[in-house]
Amino acid sequence: MKSNSQSPTRNTSSLSLRESLTHLSLSILCLSLLFKTLSRENGEPLIASLAFSGIAFSSTYSMIRWLGPTFMRAGLKGKDLSKRDRKEIPETMGAICAVVYLLIIIVFIPFPFYKDIVAATSGGGNRDVVRGFEEVHIVQNGRFLHKFPHSKLAAYLSAVLSLQSVVILGIGDDLFDIRWRHKFFIPAIASIPILIVYFVDFGVTQIVIPIPLQPYLGELFQLGPLYYIYMAGIAIFCPNSINILAGINGIEVSQSLVIALLLQPTRTSSPSTCSSPSSASPSPSSSTTGTPPASSLATPTATSRAWSSPSAVSSATSPKRSSSSSSPKPSTSSTASRNSST
Repeated sequence: MKSNSQSPTRNTSSLSLRESLTHLSLSILCLSLLFKTLSRENGEPLIASLAFSGIAFSSTYSMIRWLGPTFMRAGLKGKDLSKRDRKEIPETMGAICAVVYLLIIIVFIPFPFYKDIVAATSGGGNRDVVRGFEEVHIVQNGRFLHKFPHSKLAAYLSAVLSLQSVVILGIGDDLFDIRWRHKFFIPAIASIPILIVYFVDFGVTQIVIPIPLQPYLGELFQLGPLYYIYMAGIAIFCPNSINILAGINGIEVSQSLVIALLLQPTRTSSPSTCSSPSSASPSPSSSTTGTPPASSLATPTATSRAWSSPSAVSSATSPKRSSSSSSPKPSTSSTASRNSST
């Protein structure tokens, strides 16, 4: 009986030969894609992201199987309430997923900035960079350096810092069983790095009013300093709305997939006031008087796009001409022939 009770643990904690070969092949394929992206000019961050996703999947799948008995020996275990036998299974497996994800996004940092890193180095990296005096910095040794996008890197690192804060507080919740009224504000605390970077780089405190309410409240609503409290509230709402059904197997992930699938139709079906050709181009009457038509005044984006072109500006600023002045002048040869015949 003792050997029979321990045999499932041994089988579930180790990978089969088929699983080992599958994950090994996937990891080798992803690593080859990563090395191939380094030979490209811009680093191919999208392909690198897909390759890192495959590595993260194989690593997480394998480590959950390998570290399950270790977690159970440490007391991190519980009964599976969704099964008839309700056997004990390891808990806090989310820590493995979170640590692997954090390591992956940290290693991924050079790939989205690969082109800027290569351009900022001496030698061949500077030959393909179009440099102007506004876009470069001159260092003391006289070498031209491409302007690195520090704001994008700061936003990326702030997101990593927020994720690390959530992971630390989440693991603390699993270990010390923090009360609900205390861990309710954990996402708001973790969102502080992102909000600080947003305040420094952007500082826009307007929100878009839902389309059914726009005739009554307008398109935008200014919140001011309350915007950051609003975003902290959003950070609290999103994870708790997903975590509220975490006790039922499959429901938590399923509702996340449904939300992700519904986001794209919502974005593509939103009305755009700048898509109609009539509003994007000025009418003939308005091009002669120098004033945009009334239909384009309702869409500032379309108006600025249509009137920013040189042809539109020249036609708008040119004085009104009569039909006789706009007709082509007779050529010199035809004038001379008429004079000779006269």
